[in-house]
Amino acid sequence: MRITVTRAELTPGPWKEIVDEKDNFSRYIIGAGNVYVATVENEYASPRHAYNAPGAAAPKNGAQIAAAPDLLAACCALIGHNNPPAGDPKHIDYRDAVRMARSAIEKASGE
Repeated sequence: MRITVTRAELTPGPWKEIVDEKDNFSRYIIGAGNVYVATVENEYASPRHAYNAPGAAAPKNGAQIAAAPDLLAACCALIGHNNPPAGDPKHIDYRDAVRMARSAIEKASGE
């Protein structure tokens, strides 16, 4: 199976998580250029929604969602997807791809 990702279909990264200062529960995921991506709420912020994350999970879910572009970029770099050949200034070396993956994992873990 071949996986094709068209960059035009994705909200550009990096994404960041913003905590709503008013209620300290809602978290907004914002992409490059301050483009809205998603809202992550916990069950206390909006009890009418059965799908909301349990209290302590919302911040972790927000961190995971915000890390999505970084994780995708690291995975693509690790498998060589759309990676220019060695010698090209935009080429990502395998060691750099591993560093990208570690950094994305830390971001997704909320560390």
